[in-house]
Amino acid sequence: MYMRKSYFLIILSLLLCSCSFAKKDDKMMASKDIVKLIDKAKDVVIFDKIITDDLDFSNIENQIIDGNANVNHTVTKDIVFIKCVFLGKVFASKKETTSHKTLFAGNVTFRTCDFRGELDLSNVVVNGCLSFAQSTFRENASFNGLQVKGNSSHFWDINAEKDFSMVKSSTVGSLNFMDAHFAGACMLQGTDCNTLQFSNVQCDSTLDFSTSSFRNSLFMNYGTFNGAVNFSKCQMNSSDIMNCQFLDNIDFSNSIILGLLRFNGSKFKGEVDSNKSFFLVQPSTEGIETSKPFKINVVNYSQLEIK
Repeated sequence: MYMRKSYFLIILSLLLCSCSFAKKDDKMMASKDIVKLIDKAKDVVIFDKIITDDLDFSNIENQIIDGNANVNHTVTKDIVFIKCVFLGKVFASKKETTSHKTLFAGNVTFRTCDFRGELDLSNVVVNGCLSFAQSTFRENASFNGLQVKGNSSHFWDINAEKDFSMVKSSTVGSLNFMDAHFAGACMLQGTDCNTLQFSNVQCDSTLDFSTSSFRNSLFMNYGTFNGAVNFSKCQMNSSDIMNCQFLDNIDFSNSIILGLLRFNGSKFKGEVDSNKSFFLVQPSTEGIETSKPFKINVVNYSQLEIK
């Protein structure tokens, strides 16, 4: 009787191990299978998968060569990844003998994804909306030259463990980074969007918004910024930078603020440089705490030196 019970337990254990391995293998997915779906003009909706190798969107077959010998690839359907892990790199442009770029005709969604390798979606055009909400970037993430023509781009609650770069990007609608955490440098120079939501953000290193344009407003409340913050040569309308902690210097020089800018309740440990900036109305500084002199130099528009 004891022997039969032992055999039964051994067989049951083997069956459970077999099922466990099968389940794990079922979660694995090669990037070539994703490219095949795109080449067949099918919607890509992938949930809870582990992408085992590099995913290169510039490998898709749908391509046009322009007059400058650049190869432009087009993804015609929506792209949706939810709770996926990418073990390799993810990119959508490259330079070989010719330049390869990717256009996404629909929406692009990477929700709650884990990027273990580098992510580079530089010079990508998205005709719909873009979302990387609640995703983690364990290596450098680059969105330089990104163009989003939909009404929103979502990066809220992301976790960037290395450098995050979105230089000279353009978003027709709003850009949302609420609740994001940047462990490395956050480089957003030349950002152009309607409204930027940057509240409850933590930046452990430098933050650079220089030469950016917020056509409507900037909301940057309850944030913690451990490194230097650069807003030089920015343009914005009425905006809020309230209840924040700035532990290093802030450069607000040569900027144009065409509405009320409120610093209410914020704490400043470093210097604030607003040299040669234009404020349509005197900024509000109610309840601020400063360790060094806090001075806003309001100048006439004709004195600006913005290039």
